[in-house]
Amino acid sequence: MMAESEVARLLDEIEGAYEAALRGLAGLACYARHDFINARMQRIGELGHELSLYVGSERALTAVLEIHDRCVRRYLRHESGGSSGSRVEPGSGAAEGGA
Repeated sequence: MMAESEVARLLDEIEGAYEAALRGLAGLACYARHDFINARMQRIGELGHELSLYVGSERALTAVLEIHDRCVRRYLRHESGGSSGSRVEPGSGAAEGGA
């Protein structure tokens, strides 16, 4: 179904934007890092709004927060030298299931 594939695309894009923002923490000069991360976070907000048009505001917010938590945990594990874990497929969170 078209809506399901669009939801999956949005979830994947949100996860990619979070991952890019977190990678920016370790790489760029301070001013550039702020602008880069700010742009990614703004994009996540736009994508979250678009996602809410498909699944509703509450489910979209829950999905975005789940992606955020997952990406931060992966980032922290990587920074501490632990296993980076595998990327979770979009659609496995609340936006698809039911929260």
